[in-house]
Order: sequence, then C-alpha cells, then structure tokens
Amino acid sequence: MFYWFIRGLFYLPIKLLYPTKIIGKEHLIKGKSILICNHKSNLDAIILGVNLKHKIHFLGKIELFKTKLSRWFFKKMNVIPVNRGSADLKAIKEVLTILKQGKTLGIFPSGTRTGEFEVEEHKNGAALFALKTNAPIVPMLIQKKVRPFRKNTLIIGQAFNLEEKPNVRLTKEVLLKHTQIISLKQQELETLFTKEKGEI
Repeated sequence: MFYWFIRGLFYLPIKLLYPTKIIGKEHLIKGKSILICNHKSNLDAIILGVNLKHKIHFLGKIELFKTKLSRWFFKKMNVIPVNRGSADLKAIKEVLTILKQGKTLGIFPSGTRTGEFEVEEHKNGAALFALKTNAPIVPMLIQKKVRPFRKNTLIIGQAFNLEEKPNVRLTKEVLLKHTQIISLKQQELETLFTKEKGEI
C-alpha cells in the first residue's frame, strides 16, 4: 500500500520533470522476472518505478540504510540492502525468496553509476539469481542520463531465460559466461534503437 501511495505521489512531478518515452512495454511479463537496466543516475530506479506498473523490488547499497528513518522508508519501498564490497549472503537469500514468491526484481548489473556514454561492466548477480530461480530476464536501457526537462527513452527488450545443464555448479566461469550473455542482450537494445533512428 505504501509503495503505491509513494508512486502516486511522485507520478505526475516525475512525468513532467523527466519526460520518458517507453518503447517495448509489451515485453513486460507478469509473475517472477528480473528487470535489468543500465545505471546512469540516482534517479534511474525512480524513473522505472514511476513508468512501469510492476511493484519492483530493487537492490540498494547498504549506505542508504544508515538511519532508522531511511531504513524504514526503503524497506517499505521494497529496497533490499546489499553490501557491495562482499558476497552479501543475506541479500542473496532475500532476493531468491522474492523471486520464488513470483515477484519482480529490479537490478542494475553494473552495480554503480556510469557516465553518459560509458560501456558498463556487468557484475554476476543477475546471472546468479536467474539461474537459481529460472526467472526470465527483461533487458532494459535508459538512453540518456536523466536530466530535468530532457526527453529520454526507456527501451524494453524481449524477455529471455538463461539455460544451463542440470546440477551444474555455478562457478565464476559459468556465471561469467551468462553475465556476458546478459550484457550482449542489453547492447542489442542500443543497436536496435540506433538503427530505428537511422543513425547508422
């Protein structure tokens, strides 16, 4: 209830201040899914939360949870605290539980923000979660860094599943292979959008 109240409160101001065109909204799916998106500003999660009708559980850096008030607020907003400096087993277990319950996870695979035109190096979290739960991945791309009154585009690609042999150990090599697949799927969105705009 609180999530939808806050979303409704921010809906109109965000829509007016950060106009965003959505391409491929029909690719969103019901039930468990992992939404992956590039990360260019502090507002990316808000842009996704306002423009998508899904109730999204995001991963957020542990520093956001320093005070009692911030812990209360971000928990209510379905943000899962994660320690980026280590393998956070508590966060991993919470994510796996959420996906097994059929909910939607939002994740920025690069882990941290990148510049306007930088290529992101993906971390292996999305691959781990997808392989553990067989959750479909929905690749997304925010075209530009979010700035006030600048028109932007959110591109949503077709959902896909990562496939691996049964009982295969999820080693670093296995996760790296699938992380590269995820990265390529995101890069394809940029290429597709550029072609449609007639820029190449």
